[in-house]
Amino acid sequence: MIQRIQTVYLLLAVIAAFVALTQPVALLVPDTIGENIAMYNNIPLYVVLLLACTVEVFSIFLYKNRLRQLHWTATALILIVLWYATYGIVVGYKCQELECHWDFQWAMLLPFVSFVLVYMARRAIKADERLVRSADRLRG
Repeated sequence: MIQRIQTVYLLLAVIAAFVALTQPVALLVPDTIGENIAMYNNIPLYVVLLLACTVEVFSIFLYKNRLRQLHWTATALILIVLWYATYGIVVGYKCQELECHWDFQWAMLLPFVSFVLVYMARRAIKADERLVRSADRLRG
């Protein structure tokens, strides 16, 4: 299981997403006098990213069924895209409410890193599936 490159990619993706869960993703800077607010993943952001982490971990253990693993990695990619969509809505709403602007934090890039790693794992899974199908074709 761990000797396959897609497992390493998925494990690194889980680590990147988990670190993003624990770090502030934005810094809300008030337009007037006030204190900067570090914004962590609020409930919708946290739930979506936690689901992505769970799906990535689940897909690691599906190494015997490559087609299901492809399905679950696609689900993880969709969840990460959903996280970015939710992030834009939540931060925009908070900034309107508090009359501030926001600055990116480095943890905001970690879901993108996770996205790239899951995509790379998906490509490696497809390559394995093509290899197995070609070997079956030669045998049959």
